[in-house]
Amino acid sequence: MRRVALCLLLGLGLAAQVFAADPIEELVVSGEQPGPGLWQVRHGEHSLWILATLSPLPAKMRWRTREVETLVARSQQVIAPMNVRAGIGLFTGLRLLPAVLKARALPKGSTLSTVLPPALYARWLPLKQRYLGRSDKVERWRPMFAGGELYEAALADSKLDRRLDIWSVVERAAQRANVPVRTPKVELSIADPRAVVQDFTLTPLAADIACFESLVVRTETELPVLRQRAMAWARGDVQAMRQLPLEDTETRCLGAALSSPRVAREYAEALRRVRQDWLLAAEGALLRNATSVAVMPMREMLAPDGLLAQLRARGYEVVEP
Repeated sequence: MRRVALCLLLGLGLAAQVFAADPIEELVVSGEQPGPGLWQVRHGEHSLWILATLSPLPAKMRWRTREVETLVARSQQVIAPMNVRAGIGLFTGLRLLPAVLKARALPKGSTLSTVLPPALYARWLPLKQRYLGRSDKVERWRPMFAGGELYEAALADSKLDRRLDIWSVVERAAQRANVPVRTPKVELSIADPRAVVQDFTLTPLAADIACFESLVVRTETELPVLRQRAMAWARGDVQAMRQLPLEDTETRCLGAALSSPRVAREYAEALRRVRQDWLLAAEGALLRNATSVAVMPMREMLAPDGLLAQLRARGYEVVEP
């Protein structure tokens, strides 16, 4: 929870995906799965192959990596996922932890029951009972942090895992084959992290509550969709993923995390720059290399304004799996 809290307050966002309170069957992925299909972007005889990642995925899933590893081994470059990082060191982050943990607390005398709308709080109680048991510590936390704690517990209970690292498979393959890796990255400059934490403690709870409500909606209604998306990724079924939209919980919770105006401005600019850097890397690879491989979040592959759509708009041929 400490890591989640620090990331939230430094504008790194909460990948908010939570699972329903209704009884569910165990999510079982038997045997080795084919894994995601690969998109091919063409420029003449040159190709950029894109592996799309998704979160959460079935826990303990095994997928066939040989095709991707072989492709990496014969490529001339690998493009890593985009990376926006907070410009603070480990020591600074550790020194900030007491302030961060204090910032997650509601004002003295307040609890979730007093700050949430009564109807929303009534929906929260059975979810809390199922995933968090009798502990009342979260009742004194800001809604966003309480929702984050629920999220972690629900993941463990639901046999779904957001920590499966698909990129590491590609990275190791590149290291074995001595293929250079290009990482589009921007560092979020935070001159005074303590002031950012202070800003957060002074902001109204409205953004928190919007994030929290989005998490509750997901627990109540979207578990089947999350499960189907995870299985579709494991089986390489892109069409199924297109037909399984979700509420944009991540954006709502990111908005709550970026409550500091100074961080919100810098984060928006950093995100614009890193997306531009990825496009430059992709176009450079298509110009110079016969074969390149990239790793990209699934949302960028499917969104009408995603990076894949932008490459298509620039005249590159896109072949879907």
